[in-house]
Amino acid sequence: MENEELKKDQELRAAMREVYWPATRLAVAGVWGRRVNMTAEEFINTEIDNLIDSGLGEVFKIFRTNHGHYPALADMQRALKECRGEQRV
Repeated sequence: MENEELKKDQELRAAMREVYWPATRLAVAGVWGRRVNMTAEEFINTEIDNLIDSGLGEVFKIFRTNHGHYPALADMQRALKECRGEQRV
């Protein structure tokens, strides 16, 4: 799947946000966003786009295909291994 398609997938974006930008980190996003003249929401959305471009969007999609749900933070190491083919489902 192309990155632009992944970026439009709101369910994927929500899952990635839950892992990488949980509520406990929102204040940090506001601080970092102000440093680059963005709101916290703009900053988080840009970060999610960057994560998708790095290949993590595909990792999340593969995990969902294999397990029926997107990975939680505790699943990320397993998701990365599965994506690299190091572990069979």
